[in-house]
Amino acid sequence: GVLLINLNARNLHLDVDAVLLGEIGFVWLDTLTLGGVPVPRAVVVLSAVLVLNLTFVLVLWKELKLTTFDPALAAALGFAPALVNLALVGLTSVTAVAAFDAVGVVLFMAFVIVPPATAFLLVRQLWAIMALALVIAALSAPLGYALAVYWDVSIGGMMALVTGGFFALAFAFGPREGVLARARMARNLRLDRDASALVAHLCSHQDSGKAAFASDAVALRADLIWTAARVRRATLRALDRGLIARVGPDLVVQPKGLAEARALLEAAAAPTALGQMLDQPRP
Repeated sequence: GVLLINLNARNLHLDVDAVLLGEIGFVWLDTLTLGGVPVPRAVVVLSAVLVLNLTFVLVLWKELKLTTFDPALAAALGFAPALVNLALVGLTSVTAVAAFDAVGVVLFMAFVIVPPATAFLLVRQLWAIMALALVIAALSAPLGYALAVYWDVSIGGMMALVTGGFFALAFAFGPREGVLARARMARNLRLDRDASALVAHLCSHQDSGKAAFASDAVALRADLIWTAARVRRATLRALDRGLIARVGPDLVVQPKGLAEARALLEAAAAPTALGQMLDQPRP
């Protein structure tokens, strides 16, 4: 839209910043009189759009979920997924046009995309995503306004930036999808694998009369080709999980560890057994 206006309406006075970021600080200048009280026109228009959006979502909640996430099933049940999605896109366009004067393109897009994306990093149920997205958006607006006034910068731009701040926090500290959570999960997975490998190694020497030697830290480092720190971490992990127990200076495999080592060995042998079966001539 900005490109078309610049190409075809060069003599028109247009503040590109106002188009992109809106003039939310001057909404109160354009008012309507309702019941003898002056009310900003944008508040009236957006309130009507809010009622329309809320009614649409509440009335067609099940249909929206079905046509969005399983359009094939929706079509099989007699719904019209294309029609429902067209209505949703059309209502989104109506909302964009209604919000254009007050908030501009950038702020509208930021609030349409970033709060739901942030909520998706924190929760998984659809209703929870929508509720949390509303909370994040409701917090971003006043916080962005306060920061814009404090730093004397664009109000719309700062509101959009605050939504990005919430997204960055969720991306870093989210309980399941956050960077730290994923790093912690990867670390725990590595520790579990090392603990399983340690138990399997001890089991291989359990009945050979070399169990005590095999559980020696120096021997473990040499046999497994691990560093001393890795041996210590794997040993502590196996002890915490009850896979092994320390009896004096020795590490003794517990029944839980034997079961895990047996399952690990069976899983490792399964591809070989399958290959042998496939190599056998058919009768």
